[in-house]
Amino acid sequence: MLNCLFASYQARIPIVYLEAPWPELLRRNRDRPAKVPEKVLYRMKNRLEMRDITEVQVVDWVVFNERIQQRFSVITI
Repeated sequence: MLNCLFASYQARIPIVYLEAPWPELLRRNRDRPAKVPEKVLYRMKNRLEMRDITEVQVVDWVVFNERIQQRFSVITI
């Protein structure tokens, strides 16, 4: 939708996708002073829609686990 408008102006559209293990996300939420109800988190998780790589020029994937952070970049034209 907006991607077409941005593309008509030759705008660069980056996406940064942050990923952490689901148990880690639930733990972080439990540790927050203002918690999001878990049923809301599950609903958001089920609605998550990954963008298609053809919709943007750059996608940065940042994947976290207990020990390392991995970063992958894909540049499309």
